[in-house]
Amino acid sequence: MKKIIFIFCLIFIFLIILVFIKFNNNDNNYPVYKVVAYKDNVLFKDGTSFVYRIDDYAYLLTNYHVIENCDSIYIVINDKKIQAELLNYDEYEDVAIIYINSKYVDSFLTLDNNYDYNVGNKISIITVNDVLSGKLLSDIYSYKIHYDYSYKMLDLFKFNSKIVDGNSGSPILSNNEVIGMVSMVDLNRSNSFAIPSKNLISIISNLESGNNYRVVLGIDYSNYNDGFSGVKVDNVYDDTLANNYGIVVGDVIINIDGHEVNDTLEFNYYLSKLNNKDSFLIKYYRDGVIYDSIIYLNN
Repeated sequence: MKKIIFIFCLIFIFLIILVFIKFNNNDNNYPVYKVVAYKDNVLFKDGTSFVYRIDDYAYLLTNYHVIENCDSIYIVINDKKIQAELLNYDEYEDVAIIYINSKYVDSFLTLDNNYDYNVGNKISIITVNDVLSGKLLSDIYSYKIHYDYSYKMLDLFKFNSKIVDGNSGSPILSNNEVIGMVSMVDLNRSNSFAIPSKNLISIISNLESGNNYRVVLGIDYSNYNDGFSGVKVDNVYDDTLANNYGIVVGDVIINIDGHEVNDTLEFNYYLSKLNNKDSFLIKYYRDGVIYDSIIYLNN
């Protein structure tokens, strides 16, 4: 009888140890880790990150808003805070690359560049302590959306899993490959959105090469809607692209690089797509006449 009790006690202790490991380590066995950002030695923000490449360092992706305006960044691995460094970031797309010593991790996730975003597809959202199930609610779409205290137009896809604070930066997987990164929820928290992996791959390429350049025309602008829609130029700054190419106050920009511009969100969105171009065509309306101008960029 004592022997049986002893065996049961050993089993009980073993189960307790398993539970402890489950809730104090990344039980999903994915290289997904908590990010904590400090400002003035006080915890400022936190979120999630995942390893996408390992060589001399381990490189992790997260959302820029998770580490924005912080003084120091740490990755939490097995309850230990590991000092991380910021490699580069894209504020508009809300993506940041951070890195740590590669000795702390031994695996990484692969980003899928060819995934078909079909509505209804089943997905897995990998958070620090759990694997959540969900499904796609949309293909990739250019959403005009309230984003981190402002409005933006971004290429995102929508999914139905419940996302909470701290899940920003979590990878979304299908067939064990990353198809997106959790980005945000809408204002009423009814829908969740993610940056698709094909976009992440392009952003990573830019950021790893040291490029987070964005085209700035050098104007103040507002929505215009008087017979047609566009962006009205309210101010032009000296020694800027707009000033150098003859754009003046009162012009109404209606097209950028072949894309019709109806409002300031579309204006910012299409400007954000020009960072790898040498030039682009801009169309604007002035005194009843539409003008074309090719603007050359010196990146």
